[in-house]
Amino acid sequence: TTPSSRSSSSIDGDSSIIMPMPRPPSQSSSYPLYTTILQHRLSSPSSAIPLAGVHDALSAKIFAHHGAPALFLSGFGVSASLLGIPDAGMTNLVEMEMMARNVHSAVRGLSSSATTS
Repeated sequence: TTPSSRSSSSIDGDSSIIMPMPRPPSQSSSYPLYTTILQHRLSSPSSAIPLAGVHDALSAKIFAHHGAPALFLSGFGVSASLLGIPDAGMTNLVEMEMMARNVHSAVRGLSSSATTS
């Protein structure tokens, strides 16, 4: 079976051809993202997943509410919104981790299918 001929119902089957990483535990906070990517790859194997760049919890919540399938935390965005300066290495790991935790907490439990109506 080729990846393009697989259906989304094969999510519970062997996905090692489409997803070269191991499946996270279903209790993991990364499991919903893993299944979103897997479903997208099964239904559209040659297309990309759009990523919305966020810089804080509010921007993440807005994008998640409007159906963004995945988000990424922008170093420039964090530096600009947190310190008001360009990304010139002024933010450190502690500040990036803090913002990543804030973003994760803001969108935890939101799903694009449950919030777009």
